[in-house]
Amino acid sequence: MDTKTLLLVAAFAVMIVWVLSNGSGCSEPRFPPAGKVRCEGYWDEDYMPVPHKKPWCGKEEWMQKLAAIEAASSEEPGQRIQQLTFRGLATSRIDDSFLGNTEYADQEAKVCWTGDFREHYVGKYNCVPTKPFFDYVESFTPQV
Repeated sequence: MDTKTLLLVAAFAVMIVWVLSNGSGCSEPRFPPAGKVRCEGYWDEDYMPVPHKKPWCGKEEWMQKLAAIEAASSEEPGQRIQQLTFRGLATSRIDDSFLGNTEYADQEAKVCWTGDFREHYVGKYNCVPTKPFFDYVESFTPQV
């Protein structure tokens, strides 16, 4: 190959890398520190939601997995994924809108999250979950 052809191939390769990393409209998830998070979606001074303009790569697929886990929940005691309903309403830490009063808890994995975490914080504002909760959803296997 001559020098001109090599430069064209190199430029084309750089363009492909740029399109794959930036041109897709998503960004790599930047996980917030897990710290003392008791339940995903409950916020305190050390752990506040961080909205992002661009969705993070894999967000839609991750949300679908979490929706499937939520759909498998039950209000019946003794089930692995419990759906709990509390009195009152929570407000968003981003836009002060009223949210629901549902919480999900996986009794086996000792993980919990708010009912509006998926749609409001992740779906609407592109907030990234903590790495432990992200991994929990990614590796979740329902009991048969």
